Amino acid sequence: MTSAFSQTENRLLDKTFWQSQPTIQQVSQLVEAGNNPAEFNRWHFDPMVLALLNEAPIEVIEYLLNQEGNTVDKRTHDGRIYAHWAAYKGNQAALERFIHEGSNVTKLDDHGFTVATFAAYAGQTNPDLYDLMISAGSNLKTEVDLDGANALLLITPHLSSLDKLDYFIEKGLPLNSTNNQGYNAFDYAAKSGNIHVMQALIEAGIDFQSIRKDGGNATIMASKGMRRAPNGIAVFQFLKSVGVDPAVTTLNGENALHLLASSSSDLEVFRYFISAGLSPDASDELGNTPLMKAAARNSVDVVELLTKTSTDINATNSNGESALSMAVSGNSLEVVELLIQLGADVHVVDINGNNLSYFLSESLISGDQARFEQIMNALESAGFDFGTTSPNGDNLFHLAAQTGSEVLIKAALQHELDINATNGEGLTPLHIAALKANDDQILKLLISNGANLHSTTEFGETPYDLALENEVLRAQEINLSFLQD
Repeated sequence: MTSAFSQTENRLLDKTFWQSQPTIQQVSQLVEAGNNPAEFNRWHFDPMVLALLNEAPIEVIEYLLNQEGNTVDKRTHDGRIYAHWAAYKGNQAALERFIHEGSNVTKLDDHGFTVATFAAYAGQTNPDLYDLMISAGSNLKTEVDLDGANALLLITPHLSSLDKLDYFIEKGLPLNSTNNQGYNAFDYAAKSGNIHVMQALIEAGIDFQSIRKDGGNATIMASKGMRRAPNGIAVFQFLKSVGVDPAVTTLNGENALHLLASSSSDLEVFRYFISAGLSPDASDELGNTPLMKAAARNSVDVVELLTKTSTDINATNSNGESALSMAVSGNSLEVVELLIQLGADVHVVDINGNNLSYFLSESLISGDQARFEQIMNALESAGFDFGTTSPNGDNLFHLAAQTGSEVLIKAALQHELDINATNGEGLTPLHIAALKANDDQILKLLISNGANLHSTTEFGETPYDLALENEVLRAQEINLSFLQD
């Protein structure tokens, strides 16, 4: 199996290359030039998957399949084999080839999808595609996803009419199929907000008002929406008009606001549910409120709307995280400033004693240095002290070593913190960097700013000793002599 990361750019992992619909000659030229046709990118997509997703011609697919490292049972993103992706795109020719080469169409991906259920999840309606999978061993009557949804349920959100369900009904899937929690075709139609299909299912006698086993109903499914496609106000008004409760709360404490807070920016929808009696302070089983979820990732307008009816801006979840903690970790400067302006406590700590410097350091995973500096300044202006250590004694230098962040090191230097401070485990930042570094840059940066090469752990280990145990550094054959005198 090839490495997930290459030292030089692999053109075959460039999405724009595949979007240009390259010919087999162009692909083979890149392979001959040294671009690896079997390599994964950081998301575990390889050139074959990118080719399938961009509808490359069958001759390109066959060429890639013949390259070393590309087999029909190769696991890619989310544990999917090539047949999953071919079915997802409705590429019957590619799927036939994979099956001919021995592909197992009943293989499960990480989300419990077989090749057939993944095709249904993608909205593929071509009967010939499913006939091909059935001939290769698929059993539509028994194959379900992790929620217990069969192909009929999974395809329903994509339909414009019920006619396309006839094929699945003929194959033995009843129109009144349900998943593990009792959600049926009406609920799945609500997920995509298809009012026409929902009306047709009501006329067909499908139960649409009952509370499901987990305490939810079609409102909950509609609030989840489809990927990157939240439902608008008309869908929720329709559901209420036919008697579906808009204010239902599931057994795990979630209501529509919890779900919408992570996905929708439609202020009209939020106002609708607030007027229906839902509170932005309602806690789910983990203590998360709609306000917290919105603070984590939604727009400043949504967060501001929710704060208007919130009575506890400093509420924390079961991990001790507040709305401000979540905003600092992943949202915009505007959201952070709004929460501070409304009284959010900048001294909040989670159950492990982590303060806002920890949550801000997490945000550097995205590499947004400008955002980091802006929020750092906003927190300091509000009275937060970046010199504060965690209960374990970690300061910003320790966090920098743990994350490999040069930005954090610069921030720690700016605040004149102790680069050789030991935490509760007796480790200095250089010790931690020696254990966790992926290259020598962070180590050299610490040393150039005064990190002590001779400090030892409670077991007498120096940074050099610890670096020798670092498998990533060892695999790269990095010369560690700079850690010695």
